[in-house]
Amino acid sequence: MDLPFRDELALMPDLRHRLRQLRWFRATFRGSAKVVSDTFGVRFEIDEAKLTRAFLDWVEIMEAQKRFAAIDRADFIVFAAGLVLRELIKQAPAKEISGLTQLVETDTNAGTLEIVRFWPEGFLYT
Repeated sequence: MDLPFRDELALMPDLRHRLRQLRWFRATFRGSAKVVSDTFGVRFEIDEAKLTRAFLDWVEIMEAQKRFAAIDRADFIVFAAGLVLRELIKQAPAKEISGLTQLVETDTNAGTLEIVRFWPEGFLYT
């Protein structure tokens, strides 16, 4: 079987590694959504296609910028985190579907709940 994109796939750097990273990224994101849901009762619907697009766009940008990691690794890690946040905001893979009206405010969580109420998806992304 001759696939037209076979040669293109062969040229991709470490495809297996990228797929493992994507699986980790998606699982971690879903895990974070579960923690937010378990902690605050806010439930999210996650669009897997948008989440995957955010990851792939982030990887593409990181590949183009990775030479800067040699200059200041710690700064580059912060930069990378900012880029993934940008891609999550741009793609918007999560949507709050329930629980926002049932939030119970206490003295210890008042500040955090203010953020969750204002932008639950943004709270999840960070």
